[in-house]
Amino acid sequence: VVYLLHARYFAQGLLELPLPPVLAGFDLDLMTVDPDRWFSPVPPGWPAALAVGVALGAPWLVNPVLGGLCVLLTPRVVEAVYGDRRVARTATVLLATSPWFLFMCMNYMTHTLTFAAALTAAWAAGTVVRGGHEAWLVPGGLAIGVVALIRPLEGLIVAGTLGPWVLMSGGVPLG
Repeated sequence: VVYLLHARYFAQGLLELPLPPVLAGFDLDLMTVDPDRWFSPVPPGWPAALAVGVALGAPWLVNPVLGGLCVLLTPRVVEAVYGDRRVARTATVLLATSPWFLFMCMNYMTHTLTFAAALTAAWAAGTVVRGGHEAWLVPGGLAIGVVALIRPLEGLIVAGTLGPWVLMSGGVPLG
C-alpha cells in the first residue's frame, strides 16, 4: 500500500503529502508523520519506477513487464557467466515457471525491479569478463545504482560481488 501511495504522490510531482484531516484513519506502516507533512521514508527507486505506471494509468502492469524483462535477461546473463547455451535455456525455463517468481511479478513489491537491475549489472560484468568492451561497465554501474536506489544493502552486495569479479578477471586495466 505504501509503495503505491508513494508512487502516486511521486507521479503528481510531490515529495511529501500534507497531513490527512484525520490522521488516525490513515495510520500506515512505513509512513512518517511530521508536524506539517506526511511521507514515506523508504528508498525512492521503486516508488519512482512505479510512478511511471501510475502516470500511465497502469501501475499493475509494471511488475509483469519487468518480469518479462527478467526472463529475457536471464539467458544472456547465464550464457555470459557460464558460456553454455543449454544451461542458459534451462535456467530461463526454471525462472519462467517458478511459482515464487510469478507471484513476485504480480504484486507491487520491489523484488522484480531489483532483480532486473541486478541481472543487467551481471550481464554487463559477464560481458566484460568474457572479453567484451569495457564500455559495458557503464550500463552495469548504472544498474547497480538502480539496485542501490531500491534496496541499498542489495546494491552493496551486487557491487561487492560483481566488482571484484570484473577486476580479478583482468577485464579492466587497473593502471
